[in-house]
Amino acid sequence: MPMPTTPPAPIDDSPWAWLTRAAMAILLALVVARATTMEYLRDPLQVMPGAGVIPRGVGAAAGVLLDWLCLTPVILVLTRRTLDRDFRLRGMASHLSAATLAIWVAISVAWSSDRFAAMMGASHWIAAIGILWAASQLIDDWRRLRVTTAVLFGLLAVFVAHGAIFQYVELPDLQRSYAKDRTQILAERHWEEGSYAARQFENRIVHGDMAGFSASPNTFAAVLAATLVIALGLMAQRLSERRIDAAFGVAGLFALAGSGIIVFTRSKTAYVTPVLAVGALVGLYWTRHWLARHAKPAFWIGLAGVILIFGAVVAYGLHFGTLPSDSLSFRWRYWVAAWHLFEAHPLLGVGWNNFGEHYLRFRLPVAAEEIQDPHNFILRILTELGIVGGLLLAAWLGRLAWETTRPRPISEARQAPAGFPPLTGLAIIGTMALIVTVLAGIDFDQPWGYWTFELLRRGLYFCVFLVAGALVLVESLTEKQVDPRPSPWLLYGLILSAGVMLLHNLVDFSLFDTSPGAMFVFMLIAGGAVGMRTPEPMAGPRPMASSLAPAIAPRRMASWIAPAAGLAWLTAAGVVVVPVMLAESAAQGADQSLRENRPAEAAAMLLDADARSPVHNGDYLRRAAVAAIFAQSPPPRVLDLLDRAIVADPARIEASLTRARFRLSLPDFRDHAEAIVADFAFAADANPNDVTIHEDFGDVLTRLGRPAEAARQYRLALRYNDLLPADEPKRLAPQRLRELEGKVASVTGGGEIGR
Repeated sequence: MPMPTTPPAPIDDSPWAWLTRAAMAILLALVVARATTMEYLRDPLQVMPGAGVIPRGVGAAAGVLLDWLCLTPVILVLTRRTLDRDFRLRGMASHLSAATLAIWVAISVAWSSDRFAAMMGASHWIAAIGILWAASQLIDDWRRLRVTTAVLFGLLAVFVAHGAIFQYVELPDLQRSYAKDRTQILAERHWEEGSYAARQFENRIVHGDMAGFSASPNTFAAVLAATLVIALGLMAQRLSERRIDAAFGVAGLFALAGSGIIVFTRSKTAYVTPVLAVGALVGLYWTRHWLARHAKPAFWIGLAGVILIFGAVVAYGLHFGTLPSDSLSFRWRYWVAAWHLFEAHPLLGVGWNNFGEHYLRFRLPVAAEEIQDPHNFILRILTELGIVGGLLLAAWLGRLAWETTRPRPISEARQAPAGFPPLTGLAIIGTMALIVTVLAGIDFDQPWGYWTFELLRRGLYFCVFLVAGALVLVESLTEKQVDPRPSPWLLYGLILSAGVMLLHNLVDFSLFDTSPGAMFVFMLIAGGAVGMRTPEPMAGPRPMASSLAPAIAPRRMASWIAPAAGLAWLTAAGVVVVPVMLAESAAQGADQSLRENRPAEAAAMLLDADARSPVHNGDYLRRAAVAAIFAQSPPPRVLDLLDRAIVADPARIEASLTRARFRLSLPDFRDHAEAIVADFAFAADANPNDVTIHEDFGDVLTRLGRPAEAARQYRLALRYNDLLPADEPKRLAPQRLRELEGKVASVTGGGEIGR
């Protein structure tokens, strides 16, 4: 179809325009960096004396620093508002609800059991909302929309390259190395042959789980699908311009390659969502004029349709007790347990990032996996933030949906200043992202061969990003500016991409993955869609009369809004960012000391880490206690550390089990019998479906001379083992089952085993 023609919009030629240009470049670079960097909250492997050194990724210290840097575009935009009285901020109701939700996440640290995890999650949330707000202020004309689309398409190209390298280079090498050094690898991780952890690790290698830059293959698939939809929007825009050129071909090529990589992730949701996006694009083509004339009724019809579909799924699950397909059945079990958890903490929830600790108490016996997320973002909010969080989520998403779909006359878009030539701008964005990923994600303490390979890999990704982005951004290498013409299909692709990510998060957890890159990609996409759909604020001061109208900072506020935000930004650095970095540095030093067989020194450094942390970290204290055990410290010292760990994180069972087992190792363990039993009873109550805990509890009771109580725990272990699916890896092997039945017979004098 022919493109609409509009009068030329005025150019933003303010002397302060460089501030928003810099904010735009930093915004895009940081999102690219976080989307291509694996982050984690805690090292999943327990460090032991003499263990080998494993390359470190982006931990809590680098993560909180990157969160802080992600607020830089916000500061720059507000600074321009202060210095440039003609520059207006866009105020949307979704901003208010999103900011309130982020504040509620931060407040939930106060009632969280794992306060460190809640604090880090709140840091990610605040930074992500900053990205959303900055994107909605900056991505407000067709040029910037094209640049954003090119950057997201460049991300798709990087994801494809990363997936191909893993599948055809790294995975075969990893499988050969594992087959050769299997015994050594398991020993370094202190996993017993045939244990659940060892079998799961082996399955991931054998099946080649492709997690990309995320902790989960489903998260990688979700981001792949979202950027693939961006490519579809690019193709639709070229078709609307009747240009079947190189850019169209490149977009189609990477869309096809991205589909192939999605197959390797084995994410069933990602098999469906791109197909739905194609159908939505076709539907938009035929109904776009009707939708423009009937925006409000179309919005309410769409919202009602979503609610009806959601309600039908819930009704089906309640009626049949499951959902069709094995994958959805697993999800239903998670959702049922999550709902019971919500019923136990309805008002405030259990605190952000604390679902996993409390879920085990409500886990269904048939659901063996100890998940950290209910695989549904609505239930995640309800269980961790309660009814208050749920209402804030509904307000945010409802308003966001309207703001990204309401019609906006194309003539209202103003043109951003010309800035750098497009290729130079892309190179600057890519270079900044490369620097961040290299400094944050490469462990230069490793041998030179490791970090040389990582540098080469990152250099390859930079080239792929630059070439792919350039091919869809400019007509030729001689182009000096980005095409300013309206490109509505790019905007439709952006909106559908945000919808695809939300759809994924109804059955997966990509937005709240341990690595928050997917969350930042979503916020960029949603913020860009809101920015393009929001009318340009009028020049001159206007009172903030209504949150539903474009809110413009009054002139009297302009003199202090940026200084206040800057002061808050610097305060956050002093109160949260620097202390977390110091604490993590001490904890990493402790790990190194423990590897080098200096456990007493490691324990002292972990205590120092906890003292430096803004909130007490039960994990630091538990690890300090373990190091003290290796150092053969006096029992009162070890028990004091474990007591402090339990007080710092009362819902986590690891410290309680460590304390019970340590007391069992003492010569006078019978004097601690009641305390040992109490710790195991707490663990069994907190994770009642765990077969191993009941069996170990039975062994302890047998050793303490309590055969009747031991028999009860053994029978519970047998019962919960019987409730596991026949093909569940956690189910006891036949030999282990016979051993457990023999334990029952031994403590009952050969009586009935029972279940």
